[in-house]
Amino acid sequence: CTRAGRWRTHCLYFKPKVAAAAPSADAAEIAPTPPLEPPLEEVCVLHYSERPEVYFVCRAGTVQERLGDLAGVEACTLGESTLGETHSQRLRITAEGAEFRCGDFIVRLGGLFLNASVGGTVVEAEYLPCSRASCGE
Repeated sequence: CTRAGRWRTHCLYFKPKVAAAAPSADAAEIAPTPPLEPPLEEVCVLHYSERPEVYFVCRAGTVQERLGDLAGVEACTLGESTLGETHSQRLRITAEGAEFRCGDFIVRLGGLFLNASVGGTVVEAEYLPCSRASCGE
């Protein structure tokens, strides 16, 4: 195997902000805060070192938008609001390490960090298909 370089992946997790109830002189008169319409979803923003020019915004299990920079993430629209107005960042997951080329495989080894604390080790193996039709024989 030969060392091919470094890699890094970020995932930012945003959770909807909860509207605070206005304080009242009489606690018995506090009415419950009505839910936001439509209900806000959790949002994940993914960024890969292999495609540094693109950020992916995922909501409801699908990729919703592709943005050119992190500043665009805060301005990402969710209906009539922006992500920075309606959500707060709760978790930052970073995986980074060394990349090795081993024949038909790329192997990535590195550390996993949850909000800057070590969370574990990442091992990723990617198979590179043959470029010639005869190499599978």
